[in-house]
Amino acid sequence: MKKMKRLVALFLAVFMGAASSMTAFAAEGFDPQAQSRVMDTAHLLSVSETRSLVSKLDSISKKHNVDVTLVTYDSMPTGYSKMEKLADDTYEAANYGYGSAHDGVILVICMDPSKWQISTEGYGLKAFTDAGIQYIGKQITPLLKEKKYEEAFSKYADLADDFITQAKAGKAYDKKNLPKDSFNVVKALGISAAIGIVIALIVFGVLSAQLKSVRQQYTADFYTKEGSMKLNSQSDVFLFRNVSRTKRESSNGGSSSHLSSSGRSHGGGGGSF
Repeated sequence: MKKMKRLVALFLAVFMGAASSMTAFAAEGFDPQAQSRVMDTAHLLSVSETRSLVSKLDSISKKHNVDVTLVTYDSMPTGYSKMEKLADDTYEAANYGYGSAHDGVILVICMDPSKWQISTEGYGLKAFTDAGIQYIGKQITPLLKEKKYEEAFSKYADLADDFITQAKAGKAYDKKNLPKDSFNVVKALGISAAIGIVIALIVFGVLSAQLKSVRQQYTADFYTKEGSMKLNSQSDVFLFRNVSRTKRESSNGGSSSHLSSSGRSHGGGGGSF
């Protein structure tokens, strides 16, 4: 009974928190019900940005029959201290998910504290592995830090589309086959600098080889007279050894799962920004 009351309270908080943006939509002739996949209670997006994001999430969700959703909060609702529980309960309270398995994924943003959490259910558990969720977090975190919320949420939508597509192709993104990172300017400059250094060393080596009058000597043979040195005894002395160890990954990847307050099975993961 207590869990049910908390879910009802959360449901009301989400939808009442989004009431002002619903009013704005209605004023522009936009159907308020159409924004159900985006509940921006923290008001991080403008009306036009929300409309664009709703359209994108609706299109992705209907294409795959997998709900891709987003909810934002100003702060943690009363009765919640962990993002995992908040994300799970929000997903269920909003009645997200396709079919009896509730196939879908939700991104929950909490501004105080600055945290993000993804919760998955049904097919979402297969499409969004633990490693995949952390990859998505890595892509959106810099944008959230810079307060580029529209870009962050659009990036999430695009990645969700890609991840579901990949899973339906037969091999979900996981530890060993995550998407390739986008072009990194700093990384590219570093590689260019390294190539330049290698070329410079090659040129230096060629020029050094042309110095015929001077040769590097690796032994003292050049400075000794043949037969003038005799060893009465010799022995090998052990000084030290180098041991190289390689860490073995113990996990095979995939999605870990847990039970929500209502007993439904969810996957997910999160972080800070």
